[in-house]
Amino acid sequence: MELRLGRKMTAAALVFAAATALAAAQSGPPAEKPRTTPPFYDVKKEIRIDGVVQAVHFEPRYEGTAAFLMLDLKERTTNDRYVVEISPGWFFTHDLHRGERVNILGSLVSAGDSDSVLIAREVRLQGEVVQVRDARGFPNWRGGPKQLGKRKRVG
Repeated sequence: MELRLGRKMTAAALVFAAATALAAAQSGPPAEKPRTTPPFYDVKKEIRIDGVVQAVHFEPRYEGTAAFLMLDLKERTTNDRYVVEISPGWFFTHDLHRGERVNILGSLVSAGDSDSVLIAREVRLQGEVVQVRDARGFPNWRGGPKQLGKRKRVG
């Protein structure tokens, strides 16, 4: 009788192990959680890039916000390429075009699966300095377009 019970236990254990393995194989690798918050500005990761604009485009960056002005930038001395996030399009009122030389101070952050992104804090172009974020990295466009006239804007 012990022999039969032992075979039944072994058979049950094998069926359970096979079912568990099958369920794991069908579900695949654990899914990554989607990023619910945008990358934050980190003043400890600030770099300054002197480059030439390769492309200017607007991109919906964050859910529920206006499209952001984005630059594809090629660094002048190393030819390294950067994607630069400037600000919402309505906030940045200066004219930018391909081939223009700009100097960007910003925080280099990882953007998940894609390449790193330089989040701009200061943009120097055409002899002007435009502060799009304060010294701690907080956006100067806080409060939206209606608040723009109420807050002193540098640049």
